[in-house]
Amino acid sequence: VCCIALAWAVPAGRMGGEAYQQAIFWGQTAHRMVDSFAHERPVWWYLPLLPLLLFPWLVWAGAWRAFMQQRRAGFDRGIRFTLAWMLPVLMILSFISGKQPHYLVPLVPAFALLLARLLTGSESTRSGLPALGAALLAAVLIVAASGGLARLNGEVAALPPLWPGLLLLLLALASWLAGRRGWPALPNLSLLAVASVVLVQVALLHSIVPMFDLKPMAEAIRVEQQAGHTVAHLGKYHAQYQFLGRLEQPLVELGDIDQKRAWLSAHPAAYAVMYREGFDDTGHAGAITARHRQAYRGGVALLVDARTALILLDEKRSGR
Repeated sequence: VCCIALAWAVPAGRMGGEAYQQAIFWGQTAHRMVDSFAHERPVWWYLPLLPLLLFPWLVWAGAWRAFMQQRRAGFDRGIRFTLAWMLPVLMILSFISGKQPHYLVPLVPAFALLLARLLTGSESTRSGLPALGAALLAAVLIVAASGGLARLNGEVAALPPLWPGLLLLLLALASWLAGRRGWPALPNLSLLAVASVVLVQVALLHSIVPMFDLKPMAEAIRVEQQAGHTVAHLGKYHAQYQFLGRLEQPLVELGDIDQKRAWLSAHPAAYAVMYREGFDDTGHAGAITARHRQAYRGGVALLVDARTALILLDEKRSGR
């Protein structure tokens, strides 16, 4: 695996220059491991995610009974192999500073192999606790669809549809009844797991997609550039608007606050892309005169003229 990665990284680093080499060999490895520049989490952060990532198997009593039976009988080579695959990797990832839920996905195949070995010949039919977990998850989706979570956060966000939560609630009830009637737990819980993942994603996509859709902002930038206005980006720019907006000119990337103020003062006819925390910009975003405004990653992205950008920078500096 290391050779495959290096076969790409070494030529790319030689072609990209010293700065690129520092980014891919040092910045993306050592910095994430010791003092992450992004996604820094505590050591225990993965533990509460495991029941969700491995649902419903990690909360199913049948799997734990099978594990304890194998433990008393002595683990065979296959079980030891999967444990040697999962546990050290989980420990290493926990001690690395930068953490994201999807970093654990490579552990899922090992868990699937372990579970298949443990449950070979299993005749269990009980599915009460996993069904209860799915019902609680369905209740969260129903509350979210009613606007309860948005009111709790004090934010105005796109509400998910109601039907995924209702359908998941019905499937949880059906799974529990199937277990009571003697249906084998493995196909029962497998169907419940797939249904839970699909329905949660369907429900969340309605709310999440608008916060990551950059095309409206990219098109607004293109209109201003075609009108002859220079557009700046306040903060690090990753060229995320270039392709979506079919932009023919780059955005001016402005870093520290003094550079932003100096450039905006010197270009009063320019426009700037900036980001604010929260949906309401401390309660008066609706009063801000913006060329374009949209929800973005739990906050708001704004395309404003230079004068408005300076006002917002002063507010941020003063903490208002």
